[in-house]
Amino acid sequence: MKRFLKVCLSVVLLLALLTTAAFAESAVVKTQYSDGSLKLRAGAGTNYAVNGYVKNGDAIDVLEKGDVWSKVKAVQSGKTGYIKNIYIKASSSGSTGSDMVRGKNVYVSENGGSLKVRSGAGTNYGINGYVQHGDAITILSLGNKWSMIRVEKNGVVGFIRNEYIYGYGTPGWSTDAGLDKPTVSTYDAATVITKYSTSTVNLRKSASASSEKVGEVKRGTYLKVTGSEGNWYKVTTRNGVTGYISKSYVSLGATGRTVANLNVRQGAGSSTTKLATLAKGTSVTILSVDGNWAKIRYGKSSTGYVSIRYLNY
Repeated sequence: MKRFLKVCLSVVLLLALLTTAAFAESAVVKTQYSDGSLKLRAGAGTNYAVNGYVKNGDAIDVLEKGDVWSKVKAVQSGKTGYIKNIYIKASSSGSTGSDMVRGKNVYVSENGGSLKVRSGAGTNYGINGYVQHGDAITILSLGNKWSMIRVEKNGVVGFIRNEYIYGYGTPGWSTDAGLDKPTVSTYDAATVITKYSTSTVNLRKSASASSEKVGEVKRGTYLKVTGSEGNWYKVTTRNGVTGYISKSYVSLGATGRTVANLNVRQGAGSSTTKLATLAKGTSVTILSVDGNWAKIRYGKSSTGYVSIRYLNY
C-alpha cells in the first residue's frame, strides 16, 4: 500500500511539473528600473532573499501566477524568483515592439563571419557566444537598435543589432512569421557613398526617382549588387531589403578584414592553387561573392578568392 501511494505521489508531482512547464507564459519586465535593479525574490514578498535582478524589457517566463506576486524565470540568466505582477507585461507570439516574440523562421543575416552575441545591448558588453549567417534564432525582446535573441542550435541567449536579423525592416516583415531562410547567392559587393556622413539614400521599387520608396540606406552601408538598369543598380541590403539605387551613390567594392590567418586561392574552392596567406586583421577589398567564396583585392593590386566566413565586413 505504501509503495502504491509513493507511485501515485510521484505521478502527481510529475504531472504538476509538466503542467507548469507546458503553461509557462511568455512575458517581459515592465518597470522604470533600466539598470537591472528590480529584485528577483526567493518568495512572494520583500522580506525574502534576493535571487537576482532583472531590468526593463527583459524576457521572462511566468511559471506561477499569483494575485500580487508571480514566480518567474529570467530567460537570459536562467534565474528564478518572484516579482510583483505590476512589473509583468504579458506577451503573445504576434506582438511587436519591445514585447517578447517567439519568432518563426527568423534567421541571422549575412554578417561576414562570426557575429558576437553580447550580454547586453551594446558593444561594451561581454560576449555570450557567436552566430553565423543563416543560424535560426528566436527573438525574445525586440528593441529599437538591439534585440535579445536565443540561438536555436545551442541555446545561447544575448543581444545582436537589429540590422543582422534577416528581413528586419522589410515591408510586410513580422517578428512572428519572419522570412524564408536567406539563401547564398552570387553578387557584386558595393558600398553606399554620400557627401555627408549623416545623409541617407532612398531605395526605390524600380529604376526611377519617382518610383515608390522601399527603404533607406546610410553612407557606408554594405550592398549586394545583383543587376544594373541604366543609371541604377538593383541591390539587396544585409537584412533582405531589395530595391534600386542611383549609381551616383554607389562605390563598387567593400572593405573587409580577415578574422584569422587566411589562404588566398586562385579560384572559388579550397582545391584550387594557393596564391598567398593573409595575416589575421589584414584589410582587403571585397569585389564579389560567389556562394561561400569572395573575390578580393589585396596588397597593391593582387586578386584572389577567400572563404567568406573568415571575413568581417
